[in-house]
Amino acid sequence: MKTCIVPLFTELISIAMKTVGLAEPLRDALAPLAAKITAAFAYGSVAKRSDTAISNIDLMVISDSVIYADVYAALEPVSSRLGRTVNPTVYRRQQLARRVKKGAAFTTRVLQQPKIWLIGSEDVLPA
Repeated sequence: MKTCIVPLFTELISIAMKTVGLAEPLRDALAPLAAKITAAFAYGSVAKRSDTAISNIDLMVISDSVIYADVYAALEPVSSRLGRTVNPTVYRRQQLARRVKKGAAFTTRVLQQPKIWLIGSEDVLPA
């Protein structure tokens, strides 16, 4: 019986990390890029708290100097550790503002959803 406890405990920790402990590992993964990122947040099922242990993690990253490849490379190790795919979307500030002004469906929907802030706050988003 004793030998079953450690694997069970490890699996419980893994489940907890996959479902509720996502912000800190994601924030840590983005930390090397944080000075170049205006804002970063999780949205979708994770932010709505309707995700499962296998749901993708959707992230919005706003930066004028960081590109998708940089963000993807920073997030890949945490994606592997969590056992969940992290899907970053990266916009430059002007690009995001244009999309908001045009009423682009995806952007508008994401900005209206609940968010888990990793870097920055609602104040940096275009109105």
